[in-house]
Amino acid sequence: MEHVNNILKKMTLSEKVSLLVGRDFWNTNSLKRFKLPSICVSDGPFGVRKVEQQGLSALDTSLPATAFPTTSALASTFDDELLKEVGIALAKECIDQGVDVILGPGLNIKRSPLCGRNFEYFSEDPYLSGRLATAMVEAIQSQGVGTSVKHFAVNNQEQNRLLMNAIVDERALFEIYLRGFEMVIRKAKPWTVMCSYNQVNGLHASRNDYLLKTILREKWGYQGLVVSDWGAVVNNADSVKAGLNLEMPGRKLTGKKLNKQLLRAGVKEKDIDEAVRPLLKLMLEKKARVGQSDRSLNYGDNHNLAVRVATEAAVLLKNDQHLLPLKAHKKIAVIGNFAKNPRYQGSGSSRINPKMIETLVDALSGHNINFDYADGYAQGELLPDEERIKYAAEIARDKDAVILMLGLPDEFEMEGMDREHIDLPLSHNRLVEAVTSVNPNVIVVLSCGSAVRMPWLDKVRAVLHMHLAGQGSGEAIYQLIYGHVNPSGKLSETYPLKLEDVPTFKYFGGKKLNIEYRESIYVGYRYYQKAERPVLFPFGYGLSYTNFTYKDIELSSTTIQGEQQITVSFTLKNSGKFDGAEVVQLYGGSRKQDTFQAPKVLCNYQKVFLKSGQETKVEFSVSKDYFAIYDVASKTFRTENGTYTLYIGSSSEDIKLSRMIKIETDFILNDESDFLKGYYKLNEGTLDIPFEQFVYLYGQRIKHYNAPSKRPFSANNTLNDARTTRIGRFIIKKISLAIKNMAKGDPLTEQVMLASFLDTPIRSYFAFTSGTFSKRQIKGLVNVLNLRLVIGLLRLIPTPKQIRMMKKGQK
Repeated sequence: MEHVNNILKKMTLSEKVSLLVGRDFWNTNSLKRFKLPSICVSDGPFGVRKVEQQGLSALDTSLPATAFPTTSALASTFDDELLKEVGIALAKECIDQGVDVILGPGLNIKRSPLCGRNFEYFSEDPYLSGRLATAMVEAIQSQGVGTSVKHFAVNNQEQNRLLMNAIVDERALFEIYLRGFEMVIRKAKPWTVMCSYNQVNGLHASRNDYLLKTILREKWGYQGLVVSDWGAVVNNADSVKAGLNLEMPGRKLTGKKLNKQLLRAGVKEKDIDEAVRPLLKLMLEKKARVGQSDRSLNYGDNHNLAVRVATEAAVLLKNDQHLLPLKAHKKIAVIGNFAKNPRYQGSGSSRINPKMIETLVDALSGHNINFDYADGYAQGELLPDEERIKYAAEIARDKDAVILMLGLPDEFEMEGMDREHIDLPLSHNRLVEAVTSVNPNVIVVLSCGSAVRMPWLDKVRAVLHMHLAGQGSGEAIYQLIYGHVNPSGKLSETYPLKLEDVPTFKYFGGKKLNIEYRESIYVGYRYYQKAERPVLFPFGYGLSYTNFTYKDIELSSTTIQGEQQITVSFTLKNSGKFDGAEVVQLYGGSRKQDTFQAPKVLCNYQKVFLKSGQETKVEFSVSKDYFAIYDVASKTFRTENGTYTLYIGSSSEDIKLSRMIKIETDFILNDESDFLKGYYKLNEGTLDIPFEQFVYLYGQRIKHYNAPSKRPFSANNTLNDARTTRIGRFIIKKISLAIKNMAKGDPLTEQVMLASFLDTPIRSYFAFTSGTFSKRQIKGLVNVLNLRLVIGLLRLIPTPKQIRMMKKGQK
């Protein structure tokens, strides 16, 4: 194979610069002189979304593909091997559709249940996220298809995502928000990493050399390609200097103008050489693979895999009086529009055009199950319709059991928007009240991508949480309800009793541009356990139709010295009547109580299948690294000398066995309780860390970013900022009409596109339109918003070249 250095020596500066920016929305530029092909990328990460048109109008149109359960569901399998199967299936569909790199998986931490994109992310726990993502990335890339782990980094909300500044201390940055990325980078070596939109500690990720160079390249040794999220680049030269390799989407106006911009900003040709190396490597590897890929693929097999994954991901939250599994002869009612129009995926750039959809009604009918059906609510109906609800209650009255389909509608969970609460729609909650008033044998089947409140929990007998279960959700629900599969999923995030209990309640989202991560390392179960706050369901929780007994814990040694490892083992027995799998979880924590650490954190897990009555010995190897914390002084992870507890359980709170061990090191964590009292002893109310303590923890003066919120507006403003002006409202009205036409009657697509456009800084319109909306027109739009109407309108008039480009694009 040709070598990158040989190609670089022969390339002109213009050819090199062309590789810094994509050709269009989904492809990089090729090098025809060297017969090097372009790289085609596609949205993911739990299904291939190959689109053939360009721009934002492509959001609703893609080639049919398998819609696997979303990442939030995949995480609840706690099954590395199963995720490898999904990865291989995804890769084969990529090959079938001519995709070189799938844009995923998403590794961002579920800092708050309100994040509109939580369905795309694994967990609140970095170890679980990193381990499952590693399995998926390794599997996809084993087939000759690349991945793009995203969004690097600290992208934990959707509101103002292109402008917001995540202010996070160094310990939390490395222990929580970067740890999963580090695991994947070091072990799986993803072909690409996608930087996030947001600022991290005052600097956009796309030009943050501390993130992209110091951490990613130097600290972790990453040698692959760093690509921008679509429209994330603020300044080309800054990004190249900081270590970004590729700006996406592409644009049609590059060439000499971009050359001059880069050179004028002090970017040297050797810097450009380094920037294009990773893409050249991918192009050379693609050229070498031509004709080698096996395109044989059975989409039916992938559908069956999607069904199996959905059954493995489902979490049984409640099963009083062993109502489940149902017997086939039971007289049942199925209530809820989701039974006919399932909520099986999220909205936004990950939205798949499924090869097929199997609803619960389809599945029950196909298996000859007799049932009565009532809508209970209409599709997208948020407020109760009492006539529908009354009819549903009548249908439910005389049945042996009622399957009640509840969850969050599409518009509650989508890219570009965050939730405002964690409640189900009123129409769903009211339906539960009415049905349970006439029949206690209610089985709630939940479809949602993140945590929700369940005010009706004590009124229903069973709750089966499907997450967003993909195109085979109906068949999966049937198999679980009737016991053909025993539920084995575990929650990958904590479900709080109410939103006010969440540690980020005061410090998340809204219209704020500066988001202080005052909770630091206390994310998810780390917080609830430290603050001793009750929760609805803890991290790692999930029931089974059978019972498991834990006994006979043993340690190979009670002391760890240096790099030594010890083995902890115990006997696990299936003591119930059903065959099934248990996710065994190993946690560890310091015996010290008054310390700036979580009481216990997830260290390892295994998913173990046992037949009824069968038992087996389960082993974990334990090293001091399981207990390491990030030491800001030495800039490394270190383990403190002292006594620790190993916990083995079926959830973070349901601990079955425990043993103490001693770890001998030369590191003692500094006691800073005088300065950080709030972090050593969390209060029992809403987390409220004083600002001065957060500043002390942060270690430097906090710089707040502010975009102008009134005239004079700049290109850093969004059109939403201009809503307060008459001209701003006029422009938004016109754009809304244009987007409505582009959405072709799909209200959900229209909502996603409009939210994205109005929350995008005006400076990014150039990138999002692939240069069709020029930088001259961006200046013109800003001029108009600032009431400099004549010069603004003149600059907004398309040039003859732009008109030719637009006509070419329409063809």
